[in-house]
Amino acid sequence: MKHAVDPHLPFRQLISERLDGVLPRDATVRLRAHLAICPPCRMAERAYLRDRLALRSMNPLPPPRDLWARTAAALDREIARRPSTSRRLRSDRRARRADSPALMLSALASLVLGVAVVGTQFGTSRDDLEATDDPVVALPTPFGVPTQALAFVELTPAGLAIYQTTVDRVCPPASIDCAEVSTTHRRLVAAPGELTAVSLDLHAANGRLALLTIDDMGNDTVSVVTLQRFLDPVPPFVGPLRSDGPVVRSSPVSPSVSAADRTPDGIDGTDPPASDDPPEGLPSHDGVEPSRSDH
Repeated sequence: MKHAVDPHLPFRQLISERLDGVLPRDATVRLRAHLAICPPCRMAERAYLRDRLALRSMNPLPPPRDLWARTAAALDREIARRPSTSRRLRSDRRARRADSPALMLSALASLVLGVAVVGTQFGTSRDDLEATDDPVVALPTPFGVPTQALAFVELTPAGLAIYQTTVDRVCPPASIDCAEVSTTHRRLVAAPGELTAVSLDLHAANGRLALLTIDDMGNDTVSVVTLQRFLDPVPPFVGPLRSDGPVVRSSPVSPSVSAADRTPDGIDGTDPPASDDPPEGLPSHDGVEPSRSDH
């Protein structure tokens, strides 16, 4: 049974082709004559135009930066998990040859040769034989990202420790430790007296750390710590705590100044100074410079 051919299908195809380019003169004349007497085709033409405008108004989505890295890592895992093609072909050939009775003599000769070869390997150590059977594990490849300056803190018995580093390579989610951080610097900030750190907040734009502490009497203290080299390249991590920079103690400030408006240089906190030089009368330290205001 033959299905009926839609008489409008050729004209709708012409409508689609006209959206992509210019039709020949005779095709244009036929299409215009048909559209003048066919409301369904005119509706189809308007629908095609709306779809085209909607598609052109969409913003192109760039592929993720880690697309190739994830693809390469998946391929590496698949290759490491599957046996090689040549090994499968050799096993298939051996299976086909074993089914043929005409090759029994060749099989016996191969058996004798195999016994002779095994006899020559008795002097080989077991470790050498096992080393050749270990599968090769493909390591994931880290991929580059825009360089970012990172800082995080840790409360230790010696005081508040601030870590600074830069990250320009990351790893796929399946193996987050394929790349190592090459530059890490650690500084210690010790609160004066018997103060205990309660909360903190890091402002990455200007490298300032607001530290909230409390003493034995329940009084709160807000200290602002300035990281002088927050945006500069940091030196490599050199070892344990005793090789870090000196511990800088906070200096008391006048109680008449509000803690919310107090900064390390005594200037209104709404507009922090651009210079990192210490104020006159105070010693200069190569490290962190906290200031303190009591509530």
